[in-house]
Amino acid sequence: MKLPHLSKKIIKWIPAYVVPLIVVLFVWNYFMIPQSMTFIEGHQFKCDTILPVSMSVSADGDSATVKAFGVVTQKIIDVNLIPETKVIVSGKPIGVKMVSEGLLVTGFVGFLAEDNVFVTPARDSDIRQGDRILKVDGKSIKNANDFSEILCQCKGYPVKLTVNRNGKEIEIMAKPCKDLEGGIYKLGLWVKDSVAGIGTLTFYSSKTGFYGALGHGITDSETGTVFNLSKGILMNADITGVVKGTSGVPGELKGVFLTGDKNVASGNVLLNNDEGIYGYLSKDAMEKLSGKEMLIGTASMVKEGPATIISTIDGEGPCEYSVNIQKVSLSKVGSTKGLVVKITDKKLLDKTGGIVQGMSGSPIIQNGRLIGAITHVMINDPTMGYGVFIESMLENRTETNYQSAA
Repeated sequence: MKLPHLSKKIIKWIPAYVVPLIVVLFVWNYFMIPQSMTFIEGHQFKCDTILPVSMSVSADGDSATVKAFGVVTQKIIDVNLIPETKVIVSGKPIGVKMVSEGLLVTGFVGFLAEDNVFVTPARDSDIRQGDRILKVDGKSIKNANDFSEILCQCKGYPVKLTVNRNGKEIEIMAKPCKDLEGGIYKLGLWVKDSVAGIGTLTFYSSKTGFYGALGHGITDSETGTVFNLSKGILMNADITGVVKGTSGVPGELKGVFLTGDKNVASGNVLLNNDEGIYGYLSKDAMEKLSGKEMLIGTASMVKEGPATIISTIDGEGPCEYSVNIQKVSLSKVGSTKGLVVKITDKKLLDKTGGIVQGMSGSPIIQNGRLIGAITHVMINDPTMGYGVFIESMLENRTETNYQSAA
């Protein structure tokens, strides 16, 4: 039996086009599967990819074999099995005050020295923006005023600065100059010893008081680096107004720290990193906080589609608003941009224009589980933003030693 002419062409095309396409799909599938995944014990293991895959977890639960179509082994990945975990989901505004470990160098300023010469001693000494000055001549620095007093006492002699630069301690010799106008010795530095702001509490544990907030680290506005803290506190705060976001101009929640009897610390801040701020709430704060207890959902359980966020944008307190998860990037589980979220709630859009500054940390809920937190807004489209997976935030429990916040 002779094959039709068209059928013969199709058979010829198979090795030339179809086989390379299959290879491309397998390679694409390989890179879509992350090298490590977290699963909740007792739940089906899933991983949405171009080609259907199945997973078989090793007996010790440390690894899994991923097979395309249940037959072809694609990858062996690391597996972290965790028990079902419940937390209290918040969405309440919080005030944050943090004191730096040392002084953060944010800039330089030149001045006229006593010999009428324009000088910039700090820059000439190779001090750099983003450095943290820890000590002067071996003495720890408490704050910016303390630093100024030490320089005044040096009488123009060189001082040895212990500086943390990119995580490494180095020593720099610097010679302060006498300011012609003020008559004091200085290096011509802008430094920062503390920061404060408003954000959103994502969750806390009713058993230990451990909390996570913001979903991203607090950074210095001048240097863009994560603020390295020596100590910090959470304060009670209220939202007083909203600056609506527009394309190209991010909006903002206006808030204040509460005063009087309500102006009390509600917790400590032990950690400030890329995924947010973490610490422990006081017992008094936990008794007064309202929230709903929910199970957490890992990245493997998150799907594109409808979800909600909980946020406080006015005096009504935390409210739930509808959103749509546009993209789930399993390869970015450790990133603050693992989720792409679009605001769909008309009330929220009318009030804020979408995601605004101060909403960072707003819990993201899907299928009755806490799956993440809002982290950033897309500047050109405030209805869109990013989120971090909740499993990334919960990993910070291992980095904070338990300290009860009195």
